[in-house]
Amino acid sequence: MRVESAEYVRSAHVDADFVRDGRPEVLFAGRSNVGKSSLLNRLLGRKGLARTSSTPGRTRAGNFFLSNRRNSLVVPPFARHA
Repeated sequence: MRVESAEYVRSAHVDADFVRDGRPEVLFAGRSNVGKSSLLNRLLGRKGLARTSSTPGRTRAGNFFLSNRRNSLVVPPFARHA
């Protein structure tokens, strides 16, 4: 996929904040500190678009991005399991 544009759309802290616009979505799921945001930045060719932290488990919201004005990319928050 050739990336011509990439932009941050919003963060969603609760289900009502999720983007529901009918666009295809790609979800980057994985455990804490596996490099989901770094992978997204690399794929989109934009340093710092998806913010990264050296402290694992810091993400508290789902983050939505838009690629080529047609594909939604989602980095979900880290889910703690008991």
